[in-house]
Amino acid sequence: VNQTVQTGSGWNWFSVNVEGEDMSPNAVLSTLEPEFNDLIKDQDDFAVYYGEEYGGWSGGLTAIDATSLYKLNISNGGALAFSGYPVDPISTPISLGIGWNWIGYLPQGIVNVNDALGTVAAEFNDLIKDQNAFAVYYGEEYGWSGGLVDMMPGRGYMLNVSYESDLIYPNGSGMARMTLELGEEKVLPSTISAWAVKPRDFEFNATMTLSIDSHEDFDGDYVGVFADNECRGIAKRTEFILDGSYHYSVMVYSNVTEGEELSFKYYSSLDNEVINYGENVEFMANMNVGNGFSTFSLINETGTFEQPVFYSLSEAYPNPFNPVTSFDLTLEVDGMVEVAVYDINGRMVAELVNGYRSAGTYPVVWDANELSSGVYMVHMIAGDYSTMQKVMLIK
Repeated sequence: VNQTVQTGSGWNWFSVNVEGEDMSPNAVLSTLEPEFNDLIKDQDDFAVYYGEEYGGWSGGLTAIDATSLYKLNISNGGALAFSGYPVDPISTPISLGIGWNWIGYLPQGIVNVNDALGTVAAEFNDLIKDQNAFAVYYGEEYGWSGGLVDMMPGRGYMLNVSYESDLIYPNGSGMARMTLELGEEKVLPSTISAWAVKPRDFEFNATMTLSIDSHEDFDGDYVGVFADNECRGIAKRTEFILDGSYHYSVMVYSNVTEGEELSFKYYSSLDNEVINYGENVEFMANMNVGNGFSTFSLINETGTFEQPVFYSLSEAYPNPFNPVTSFDLTLEVDGMVEVAVYDINGRMVAELVNGYRSAGTYPVVWDANELSSGVYMVHMIAGDYSTMQKVMLIK
């Protein structure tokens, strides 16, 4: 049978459920167009692409195993198409150890997560996730529940369990002749369209189950998780079917294993406004914060954020100044912004802002203590917008 997985530029989680005579990375990934230093890894080994003249993929990872999840970081998206004999799930148990297990998916058809993991010795709060969604185990009475409802060919999974056991998939149904698109994009309301997250841009992720407890929320509301004003995860309000409550199941992404400070914003569809929250959490790869019965509660509102409708750089105050002046920059949409100061000869003397910012208004302070008296130009560039204003330093 043929298996096709559509990959994109960046990180892709995948597995294969067919076996051919040659399972080397060069054979399995032969339909892709990698570039030098692209990477593939499983839980134990990795291989790097060195170009055709140097033998293609090389490293400790020498064979693709159908029982394993693989994380592929590739420069060019394309169709991973591979042919082989279908793997028999019943005769191919996957041994699970305590903690995280990188597992492949063996059946030829889509299977509900509770049926797929029926042989796993699971404990309350054990967790399974793919690149886009996750589910938590809530005991025998409730089973696995969350945004990850079905498991399917081509996807790879990370499974965190409390006990050792063997995962024996059911046979499933259907054929592997399907094209699987990894990394679906959410369609968001226009007010928060800039909150869209591309999972392939990030190597690591974590899971969070959040609730809005400062006031009533409604269907169509969203919570966004941010690091340095960049949205790293977003989830829509969903019902927790086990007790009828509502929460937000968020996959949070990062390119570091720990240390980034996460903050939270809530979008109210009723008022079409964004509310900032004061709670903070430090990111750690594969952490799981909260669950459906015990959510991470957002209660500390720090103000309403109205989406700007223009770019601007406010008048510096004071002006003339000695030696400190300040102003506000406003961004209509998320994006890169640069604010720099130049002398009358066109030389840059200070770079005040240079990086990615979410839409909003930000205070900027310039301390010109090291410079001499004179006229200076403050220049702001954001997208296609550009503006400049004159300031005078008098000492």
